[in-house]
Amino acid sequence: MPAPAAALPLPLSSQQTLGHPARTVTISARAEGSQVVLSATLGRHTDEATISAAGVQDIVIERAEVAPGHHIAVVRGTGETSFAALVAIRRGAPHILWSSRTDLHGDPGERSAGVLLIDDRTGDGRPDVIVGVRREGAGICGQTETILFPRAYDPRGGQLRPVVLRRLSDGEELEVTATRESPGPTGPPLVRALLPGGASSSSGLAEEDPSATAPPRALFDSDPATFWAEGRGGPGAQEFVTARWNTRFPIRAFAVVLSPSNDLAARLGRPRTFWLIGESGARLRVRVPDDALAQPGARYWVVPPEPLPWRCVTLVLDEAYAPDGTAAAAVHTGIAELEAYTDLDWGGGVEALVQVLVEGGSDGDEAARLLGPLGAPAVSALDAAWERLGEQGRRRAVRVFSRASESGAEEGIGALERAAADPAEPVRVAAVRALGSLGPAAAEVLGRLVAQP
Repeated sequence: MPAPAAALPLPLSSQQTLGHPARTVTISARAEGSQVVLSATLGRHTDEATISAAGVQDIVIERAEVAPGHHIAVVRGTGETSFAALVAIRRGAPHILWSSRTDLHGDPGERSAGVLLIDDRTGDGRPDVIVGVRREGAGICGQTETILFPRAYDPRGGQLRPVVLRRLSDGEELEVTATRESPGPTGPPLVRALLPGGASSSSGLAEEDPSATAPPRALFDSDPATFWAEGRGGPGAQEFVTARWNTRFPIRAFAVVLSPSNDLAARLGRPRTFWLIGESGARLRVRVPDDALAQPGARYWVVPPEPLPWRCVTLVLDEAYAPDGTAAAAVHTGIAELEAYTDLDWGGGVEALVQVLVEGGSDGDEAARLLGPLGAPAVSALDAAWERLGEQGRRRAVRVFSRASESGAEEGIGALERAAADPAEPVRVAAVRALGSLGPAAAEVLGRLVAQP
């Protein structure tokens, strides 16, 4: 592990014994406006890095032995912002192999930060130096920090090389076999509440491209011809995608389309084993007994022993069926769709949501949100239950009618017209406002309402 070191104020100059055989390197740091300029000098050789890190006040330099007699230096700056850098000797010259700001920065929801870890990942008693990136939304459920694009320092060549980290710690997991036989549902889920979060990588994008970890929307677009493919290559072991589960209903089953219904399917790796992970409880290790290439666009069902109360879902790749005739280096493993099903998909789903509105209470807002995208069936069910709805339930129903109308359900405008004649003034006002927001589509109805005495 790194030798303890005291914090020093900027500017500073410190001599460190690095490399093998050992040589003395002078590491200097100074502030220039909103940047920190870091340099490493050995004889006539100097390497320099400029880091955007305003307000850095203190610097800590630590040495770590990464092989017998072979040391590197880690430079960390703290203050209003923070940074880290890795200094090593390669071919007799000092090199700042990596440097990055290490506090989250950028636009809210898309902030990122560099990560430098020193930890024994090989079990040889000596630290491994790992660098990478962490990004908001692009992490494994339940983990406080997930490293993306990891690279490890290789003492033999004095360079950083890509490395596959074991992202999952020891923990309880349940073995589940994916099957083509549905546990009940015959189509897509009634409520599409899986919302894309982020991905560890994406095929065809460099790690410096923010799009590489962008929400993998193709997995949740209801189109089996589109797909997400990891960017590392091969089976994509330990690469992942994460989604948010945006409803209170527990997940009763998953459906995964493992082979897209397009001409690219034969060139992609198809998952053989993978994990499904939530923010708590046991993870599911899923085995796919046959190559999904024979069933392009088909759903494979994953049914946990008990419904899952997760609010976050991560799919982590493990092993894959390799495509024929494609060089291993050119293979990327992909998935076309990930869907989650609730009790609502085992019959009576719309009626169950309407009943929540009838009963009232705090769950009614969510029921209304889920009913809105369902269109005409939701409008008809609420129309039939109108007399059983309380005032709060009718106001929530107006929101459903409005959303259905915006999506093209003509029945919604008729339901809003009837709601505009409700005995309760708050319901009437809500209905008229909803009609006014629909523009020309509701002009005739609004005209009739205005003409009424």
